[in-house]
Amino acid sequence: MVYVVNYVAFLSFAGGDLETWTPQIGVQDVIEFRDSPHRLPPAVASKLYTFPETGMGYVRFLIRFGDGSQYQCALGSFRDFAVYPHGKGPSDVEDVSMFPSSAEADALPSLGAFSEDPHFCFYSGDVGEPSRSSAL
Repeated sequence: MVYVVNYVAFLSFAGGDLETWTPQIGVQDVIEFRDSPHRLPPAVASKLYTFPETGMGYVRFLIRFGDGSQYQCALGSFRDFAVYPHGKGPSDVEDVSMFPSSAEADALPSLGAFSEDPHFCFYSGDVGEPSRSSAL
C-alpha cells in the first residue's frame, strides 16, 4: 500500500523527521495511480482518525456493512486500509463505531489488517489535496 501525501503537511505530522517514514517512492517515478480495492471509504477512514487509541499504536472498532453484518477490526496508526471479507468491498461499508467492551462484540468475526508497512509518495506544490489515498 502506498500513501500519497503532501510533503509539508506530513512533515508537520511526522515532527520534521522523514527518515523513519520509509520506504519512500518519488512522485517522479510514478506512472499511474489507482484506487486500492482495500481502501476504506474516505468518510469512514476520517471517522476512524477521530477515535482514540484502544491500545498502544492501534484502534479497535466495529465495522458495519449494508447487509447488517458486523466485524471487529484493529488497525494501527494508518487507518485507511482493511482486508474485506469475501464478497464485500468499500462500497458495502455502512459505518464504523468504537469497539464496545462486551462478550457479544468479542464474539464477532474479525477483519484482517495489512501486516506490511506502508510506502509513502510525497508531493509538493499547489496540486490540491488528494480526496483519498491511492495505491500503486
